[in-house]
Amino acid sequence: MLDVSSTASGLLIPRMTTAQRDAITVSTIGLQVFNITTNTVDVFRGVSCGATGLSSPNNSVVNVNSLADLPVPSGNAIILISGKIYSFSDGKCCERRYST
Repeated sequence: MLDVSSTASGLLIPRMTTAQRDAITVSTIGLQVFNITTNTVDVFRGVSCGATGLSSPNNSVVNVNSLADLPVPSGNAIILISGKIYSFSDGKCCERRYST
């Protein structure tokens, strides 16, 4: 286990463009890079890399902690906004992401 502790600095993971990230030929599941093309933290998931939603320059990620974080219901349905990523977390360790 790696335990990093500081009150004056942070952790800096490798930074690269999308092209540089895609040029990595051997990836391990969980590999993380900061993508300077999209300003997102990307994680290799076994087949491809994808943004985690930890960084969102255009506010495309909606962290859903309660119903108040979702669009106003229309009738009996909540219509999610196209282009947004909705991130649902149980507040402990599990997280689910849905994109429209």
